[in-house]
Amino acid sequence: MHITPRASIQIFGWFDQPHTVLMWSDVKTLNLTWRMLREEFEFTPQQLFSLQADKQEWIHRGGLRLSDLPEMSMFPINPLRDMRVDIGELCTTQWDHETLSSMGVSYQQMQEFGITPSIMQFYRFSLSSWVSLGLQSTHVKTWTDKDAIATFGLGVPEICRIIDGL
Repeated sequence: MHITPRASIQIFGWFDQPHTVLMWSDVKTLNLTWRMLREEFEFTPQQLFSLQADKQEWIHRGGLRLSDLPEMSMFPINPLRDMRVDIGELCTTQWDHETLSSMGVSYQQMQEFGITPSIMQFYRFSLSSWVSLGLQSTHVKTWTDKDAIATFGLGVPEICRIIDGL
């Protein structure tokens, strides 16, 4: 990726000049993270994607924080499948359902990683938000009425009717 003289000095220092290109090997050698490249050197997500388009390379070299993932939508990186984040940690991000969906997160995946109706309450999503992530009436039919009421304020039959009507 081509860089400005200012960025070259910031990254490589005064005595290791001139550099007109930043390469993935430089990022690894200098132990630069996504956050550093974005905040300190002001590269755009698109520039960083052009630098390294393989999301597995970014993941395997480390240096990614969970908070970096929403701006990495061009990959996208799925926090559950790619980063192996647990369902509780995902909840603490307080991302909305659109953000999760843009990362490829689905209700089915969340279920595989341990989501329950009790945990769903902490996400504070509407029923339609959960449906957009893939919640189906077949999922809800396995719940107790107590769980359904605590999660959405409705019993299992009512929730199933609403979902099937969407």
